[in-house]
Amino acid sequence: MTEPKKLKYYNKVFNTKFNLHFKAPHQDICKTCDSLNFKIRGTDDENVKKEFEVQKELHQRKADSARENLQIDAKKINDAYVLTFDLQKALAFPKLTTSVAYYKRNLYLYNLGIHCFNNNTGYMNVWNEIEGGRGSQDIAVCLVKHLKTHAVTQNHVIMYSDSCTGQNRNIKTTLSLLKLIQDPDTSITTIDHKFLVSGHSYLPNDGEFGIIESASRRHGQIYSPDQWI
Repeated sequence: MTEPKKLKYYNKVFNTKFNLHFKAPHQDICKTCDSLNFKIRGTDDENVKKEFEVQKELHQRKADSARENLQIDAKKINDAYVLTFDLQKALAFPKLTTSVAYYKRNLYLYNLGIHCFNNNTGYMNVWNEIEGGRGSQDIAVCLVKHLKTHAVTQNHVIMYSDSCTGQNRNIKTTLSLLKLIQDPDTSITTIDHKFLVSGHSYLPNDGEFGIIESASRRHGQIYSPDQWI
């Protein structure tokens, strides 16, 4: 039997025999933070710089407060149906590696991910650009369908999303949810739709989207809609 090796032996092999590197995962930079950072570095006036620093601190406090509220609401699963939703970037279908495919007109898929905290499950609502677009009506249809399917017996619904006005923060989405509350076939009486600060909306959906994109790179294709939840 081979004698077990000590931890320092494995550390030495791992650090010297493999060409591996680690780095922090890439994240999109908030445009407000980016703008204030340029203003802070670009001025020599200490009073002006102080004002920009205060604006940046208030902006970041607001973002942190919104994320703390999300963590608090995520624990209310005994009293409410809690979810986050986000639209994934458009996915080309089929995904081809042949160079000539770059010059062809691709069919794109849209995916609205809904993460439910009550059962810690991600639901994917998938359609192609022929069936619909990425506007507020398309998003509202997916939300209403999901709530009618999974939260019909709930009284209280709490939703979180980013602040995109063209898709989430608009009158069409609000009216669709208001009509759902008035539907006699559901028990929903209250829907709280809360928005995270733009540029700081790191939702559970992002991790689920990453799994899909990683699988598409590994297998060279995107799963068809009937393979998703």
